Amino acid sequence: MKSGKILKNEISALEEKLLSQETRRSAEALGKLLADDFVEIGKSGRKYQRTELIELLVNEDAPPPVVITEFDVAILAEDLVLATYKTVNGKTGVISVRSSIWHKRALHGWRMRFHQATEMVSGKGIS
Repeated sequence: MKSGKILKNEISALEEKLLSQETRRSAEALGKLLADDFVEIGKSGRKYQRTELIELLVNEDAPPPVVITEFDVAILAEDLVLATYKTVNGKTGVISVRSSIWHKRALHGWRMRFHQATEMVSGKGIS
């Protein structure tokens, strides 16, 4: 297994790729990064399946630029990692807390199986 730092850099690069406008405009590129059984729970709390999310992303208006901060990975198994991080929307300044589960398969490499984003609301809720 790769060292924690190398693995962290590899998964971080994949997360950045998924957030890029070029990838989000390509069903083929998204299909290579999202597992067949992928599920997302969006900021609204809505659950999305792989095909539905790919369709939404390729048809969305230009996504806002985001900056990833506080990126970390936890190794759950030799072929399974949990990525956690925050994103800052470059247009609105809104911060989202995100988590992803990545699974490595021999034929396809790393693919995201689960993602959740939660928008932070300043001054409210439990910290």
